[in-house]
Amino acid sequence: MSKKEIMEKIEEEKKKKFKISSVDITRGQATCKFKRLFPVMINTIYPFVKPIVPDPKELKPEVKEIYRAFTMVASREHGTHPQKWDRIRDIICMILQYDDSYFYRFLDFFEEIDREKVKLKFKDEDDRYYHKMRFGYYFKEKNEDTN
Repeated sequence: MSKKEIMEKIEEEKKKKFKISSVDITRGQATCKFKRLFPVMINTIYPFVKPIVPDPKELKPEVKEIYRAFTMVASREHGTHPQKWDRIRDIICMILQYDDSYFYRFLDFFEEIDREKVKLKFKDEDDRYYHKMRFGYYFKEKNEDTN
């Protein structure tokens, strides 16, 4: 065997020995798998949650605000899963309404957020144009009333 053949064989053995399946999954593939799995998870959980989801009028004021925000986002969604945001909203609101440990952690988390840093900003009208082209979601306009 030549030196080149030996080196090639060693490289092949290294690849076999240290090959880990999770390393072979690229970020795009993992995202794609999660996008397919997430609706399945929501649709599996929701039938069990639906009977115990509280009426929006009975929600704590903080949870009521989260409910309102999710409802606004759901009204802008016009995709293949129109019920997705409603179901996510109901599950999150149910957890926050009935589990105080998550409720207070959630409030603490939101107090730490700097709203100016996470605000939706468009650099110019061209940037706004490409955001509008996002299929199935209508971004809030400058003059849209949030009440």
